[in-house]
Amino acid sequence: MLPIKMISALAIAKAAGVDYNPKCDGLFRVSCNFHETLAIVQNSLKGIKAKTKDLSIDPNTGYAYIVAKRGMSWKSNGEKLEMIVIPFEEGKTSVIFKSKSIGLTSIDWGKNKENVERFSMELMKSGVSIATIK
Repeated sequence: MLPIKMISALAIAKAAGVDYNPKCDGLFRVSCNFHETLAIVQNSLKGIKAKTKDLSIDPNTGYAYIVAKRGMSWKSNGEKLEMIVIPFEEGKTSVIFKSKSIGLTSIDWGKNKENVERFSMELMKSGVSIATIK
């Protein structure tokens, strides 16, 4: 588990060994245990019409790594979504959400940022206390 005093998104991501860009990635604190958070994340992915392609739990760190994909739209050739679910403290979990466009695009339509916002809205629908970490 990560130390309780690490509050900023960059500190959490760095401790987890993850590249984090605060301009286009999201980091959320979820007030429930690790396994409940995994279920909420998977339901939230369904809510944004993403298909889970891989879910693995690292036996050394206890972090869950989830890869999902969204299909083509007029804004993009699709997006690869990556989530890392991190046990943070008793009864709390952190979720790092990253969205990357697949293929080349000539214009940035803001799809990755939109995915972060939509995922955040789906997390909030779960009824569990969610905090966005900056």
